[in-house]
Amino acid sequence: MKTYRFLTPLLIVIAAFATACGGDDGGKDEPEPPGPQIIEVTSITLSHTSLNLVPGATQQLSATIAPANATNKTVKWESTDKSVATISSSGLVKAIADGTTTIIATAGNKSATCEVKVESVPVVTVIGETATVDLSLGASVAQLQDEINEADEQGVTEYKLVGEAKNLGITSAKGAKNVFANTNAKVIDMSQVTGWPTITKSALYNSNHSADAAYMTEELPGIPAEYFYKKNSTIKEIILPTEVQAIGEKAFCEVSSLEKLTAPGIKIIGSQALQATGLKEINLPNATTLGCAWAYYCRNLTKVTLSSASYVGVNGLAVCPQLKSVSIPNLKTLEGFTFTNCSALTDVNLPNVKTLKEGEFNECTSLTAINLPLAETIGITSGNYVGPFYKCTALTNVSLPKAVTIGLLAFEGCSALKQISLPSATTIHNKAFYNCTALTSVSLPEATNIKESVFEKCKALKTLSLPKAIEIGANALSNTSRLQSLILTASGNIEFADQGYTFDSSMIDLTLNSNKQSEVKYGYQWNDLDWLSISFQ
Repeated sequence: MKTYRFLTPLLIVIAAFATACGGDDGGKDEPEPPGPQIIEVTSITLSHTSLNLVPGATQQLSATIAPANATNKTVKWESTDKSVATISSSGLVKAIADGTTTIIATAGNKSATCEVKVESVPVVTVIGETATVDLSLGASVAQLQDEINEADEQGVTEYKLVGEAKNLGITSAKGAKNVFANTNAKVIDMSQVTGWPTITKSALYNSNHSADAAYMTEELPGIPAEYFYKKNSTIKEIILPTEVQAIGEKAFCEVSSLEKLTAPGIKIIGSQALQATGLKEINLPNATTLGCAWAYYCRNLTKVTLSSASYVGVNGLAVCPQLKSVSIPNLKTLEGFTFTNCSALTDVNLPNVKTLKEGEFNECTSLTAINLPLAETIGITSGNYVGPFYKCTALTNVSLPKAVTIGLLAFEGCSALKQISLPSATTIHNKAFYNCTALTSVSLPEATNIKESVFEKCKALKTLSLPKAIEIGANALSNTSRLQSLILTASGNIEFADQGYTFDSSMIDLTLNSNKQSEVKYGYQWNDLDWLSISFQ
């Protein structure tokens, strides 16, 4: 029992010591380490506190945050009136329209402002009857239109433009906005305008003139399609810079008042681009490609010079009733109806043309002579077409020294034609000289094939020399009542078809090759026809 009493106080002391020293179950927790310190924004300062801008202009704003080590330096931007000016997430201000707005930049709980005033600057300066339009001042197209309308009311007749085409609203789009659509001006000088849009190939012709596609392969800066189309009836002169190299299809079509176009850099003119304008003279020294009907029905046009042109589309200069003189020295092919119904045309310079297709000079009733020194094919040889010289009623003299093929109806109805030189022609197709009532003498030294009705109704024809002909088609000599001499001296077999009841061989002296003597019967009968006489060579 004594031992027990001794241990008890000792255990109490030990327990008290353990409690005082702390333990896993009863010790006091240590404090946690402190978190990261948040540094608040104390101020925000903008690079500009006020701005004066014109519509369309931009200005970059920047924000300075204090302190530099602020925890969150993200800036939020806003405009109190977005119809006046907008602000991007990076601080770019864009002026929209006249007025005032406030740009607010916020970072944390601090903000700063910039007052923005947008005010249009006049771009049209009027002195007397002339107005200068400065496109570099950033005016909107709507502002330009308003100022041009005001200038018109002040009696302005001439506009001179300086600056970039895009600021005039000119784009590559068909029928792009034209601020001169309803102007009363007479002269539009764009010679100092730069940055013209590229005119795509598809904007140079339409589905009705797909033949142009093979030739219009370049995409060049210029006037967009239909830009002035049917839009104005007072403009008399337009001046373009050298930079403009293409004119889109119908760009000036039916601007009937337009009398003069200065375009020194033009290379390509789209289909119908100048159709039905009032142009009096066209001189485009660098133009190489001109689309279908490009100058169709220019009723005041008198002279055309295209020094570099290598392609002129169908109906290119058709129905220009006052056109007198044409010079296209490098052109090799007339594509069809090129000068049809140019009733005043008298002077034609086409020294390198080799091919004429359908209706090229159809009813050019003032044309008296034609000389095409390199032409080889004159007209179409199949189908039912209009001849290239159909009803050229004043034509008296034709020189085609290289022509090999004379197509259908080539000279039909050339009622004044008296002389024709075709020293190389081998094939003369149907009705080539049908109803050429003044033709008196024809010599075709190389012709082998004379098709149907070639000389039908050539009522004045007296002598016809066909020394190599081996084919005389049906009715080729029908209704040639004055024919007196026919030379057919080919050594081979001659196919001489029925000439109809109006052909009277008994009035004609026939000359044959000497090897045909055995074919002659009963005195002067050959090919079952009686002739006035038959001689041999």
